[in-house]
Amino acid sequence: MRVARFLALVLLLVPAPGCFVVEEIDAGMKTWQHHSPKKKPSETPPEELAAAPSGPDAKRDDWWQRARSIDSQELSADIVSCELGGSTQFMREADCRSQGGRPH
Repeated sequence: MRVARFLALVLLLVPAPGCFVVEEIDAGMKTWQHHSPKKKPSETPPEELAAAPSGPDAKRDDWWQRARSIDSQELSADIVSCELGGSTQFMREADCRSQGGRPH
């Protein structure tokens, strides 16, 4: 008789923690979806997307068309390559000479 009561109690309590876990997962998913970034609609009309060339070459070419430099200023003329200690470094010519390097 004790075994039957024990089994009945076990059968009642085993699924109970699982319900709490599922509820916590559902609540977490709602929170996650609320805070996830929203997708923006495509700025290019679908007609233009269909007419545009596709493939890796087209993506590469498109990237190069839109690529911009961080700084559009020209490099300073006083920056030279300097052979110093068996390696090549880039610095001002005066700094290269003061450290015993050969400017190029």
